[in-house]
Amino acid sequence: MNEYLLDLYRYEHWANSQMADLVSQMPIEKVPERVRLLFSHILAAERIWYYRLTDQGLKIDVWAEVPVSEWKSRLQVNVALLSGLIEKLQPIDYERVVSYSNSQGKAFTSNVREILTHAIIHSGYHRGQMIVLLKPTAPHLPLTDYIHYAREVRATLS
Repeated sequence: MNEYLLDLYRYEHWANSQMADLVSQMPIEKVPERVRLLFSHILAAERIWYYRLTDQGLKIDVWAEVPVSEWKSRLQVNVALLSGLIEKLQPIDYERVVSYSNSQGKAFTSNVREILTHAIIHSGYHRGQMIVLLKPTAPHLPLTDYIHYAREVRATLS
């Protein structure tokens, strides 16, 4: 399971980096505010899930805007933290139950496998929203599908 999740996190990092590169090359006035907020939300959510998985009670505003100039460095930190965590997991760790509260203060429990899976799927959902918002103004839209990564990109990153 570790190798599979590590591959998915490498893909997520690559796909999110494609979006960060696109937006950083655009004039800021052509980037809808909602795109900046959605990407900032991805960054915050990844960090929040890491904090929950490591029993750190740190709070982050899940919708605070992060300057575009900081996106790539925050992505690097997030992928390092989450990948480092996954590398250390033993098979039994995936079923460990984590208790946490969402941004509205509602309490939940989920196991580590569910949380890591959610964190991967979550950013893909928001990247899709960003693509729709960027279509009218972006000079080109990156291919960020997993199958494109698996067929054409993964080998070049090794």
